Parts: sequence; structure tokens; C-alpha cells
Amino acid sequence: ATLLAAGQLVGTEGYTAAVAGGWLAGTNAARLALGQEPLRLPVTMMLGALVDFITSAEPKHFQPMPPNFGILPPLPTKVRGKKERYGQYRDRALSDLDQWASDRNLALHHLPLSVIA
Repeated sequence: ATLLAAGQLVGTEGYTAAVAGGWLAGTNAARLALGQEPLRLPVTMMLGALVDFITSAEPKHFQPMPPNFGILPPLPTKVRGKKERYGQYRDRALSDLDQWASDRNLALHHLPLSVIA
């Protein structure tokens, strides 16, 4: 059996994380009902990083996690300045999402903006 959940119940914090997690859980419920594999987003995307965090955390020491840049994989080179650094995180996530969607023949216009941005 597969359990799909979202929101604070799974250990994410914040409205955006709850909405995005709900979208992913609902999408995966529909995919499973159709006999398709559930989606697992790239960990370079914030939602992918949150899902990775909550599914790989040690249960004994688990702490709820809000979306934050600290759970994303580090950039390949050190970037000075928040604006530039966050922009590079964004650009990498969008590039990885584009490749991920292309590999699966998925159209990005079907994804809600909160998942893409």
C-alpha cells in the first residue's frame, strides 16, 4: 500500500510548501490510480529538496522543515551576494526541471507556478 500525505502532517512548514506538497500528493495519487509511476522532482528544486528531506531524515531526530536554501544541494562554485546566489539556485532548478520534464515527456504548462518558480 502507498500512503500519500502533504502539509504540516509530513513535516514541512509554510503555506507554499503545503500547497506544493498537496499538489504533488494529489498528482501522484492520480498517477498511481492510472497505473503510472509517481513523480519525484529533482532535489535542486525546492519541492524536490523538501520531499527528499522528509523522506530521508532519521525518524528519531526529525524536525519539521520550512523551504530554505540550506536544504538544496550546494552550487558547484561559491557565489558572493544573496541576490546572485539565489538567482543561480533558481536558474539551476529551472534548467533541471526543464530537463526532468523533457526526459518524461511532460509539458511544464500543466504544472502550477508555485512548483515551477
